[in-house]
Amino acid sequence: MKSESDQVQELIEHEIPVAIQADIARLLELCFPNTFEGRTYYKQLPDFRLLLWNRGILAGQLGIDSRMVNIGGDILRVFGIIDLCVHPQQRGEGIASLLLSKAEKIGQLHDRDFLVLMADRHEVYMKSGFTRVEPAHTKWLGIDERKSAGVIQRDLGDCFLIKPLSNRPWPSGEIDMLGYLF
Repeated sequence: MKSESDQVQELIEHEIPVAIQADIARLLELCFPNTFEGRTYYKQLPDFRLLLWNRGILAGQLGIDSRMVNIGGDILRVFGIIDLCVHPQQRGEGIASLLLSKAEKIGQLHDRDFLVLMADRHEVYMKSGFTRVEPAHTKWLGIDERKSAGVIQRDLGDCFLIKPLSNRPWPSGEIDMLGYLF
C-alpha cells in the first residue's frame, strides 16, 4: 500500500497550475473514456483535489466539493467525492483507499458530518467504510451539456453512498442536494 506522507498533494481548484490541469485531464480521459472531452470536470469544478503522484506520474485523483445538504429538514455539512480515479497500471496498489482516507481526515478536521458520493461500482467504497443509503429519494439540479437542465427527483438507492465523519446519524427523509449531483 502507498504511503500518504510524501505522495498526496492537496490543491485548491483555482490554484492548480495549467501543467497539472493537463495531467488531471489525461488521467480522467484514460479512466473515463469519451466522457470529459479534455476537461478536468464533468458537471462542475470541485472545490479542491487530492492528487497522488508516483514517480512523477499522476497515479490517482479525487475531487472534493464542500456542501450543505438538507435531509428531511436536517442540515448536514458534507464533502462530496467527485471522479475518484486511479491510473489503470497502478490499480490494486491501495491508491483509491489512500485518497479516500485522506479525504476522511480532512473532513474530520473541518467538522464535516459525512463523505457523500454516487458510484455504480461500490466495492472500493464499501471496503473503506461507506454504506448505501436505501431508499435515497434525492432532489438535485440537473446539468447536461454544461447547461442547467432543471430540478431532478429520483431514488438513487442504487448508487448513493455515505461515510460518517462524526457521531451524527444519517437522517431519514428526502435528500435535497442544494445543488448539482456530485
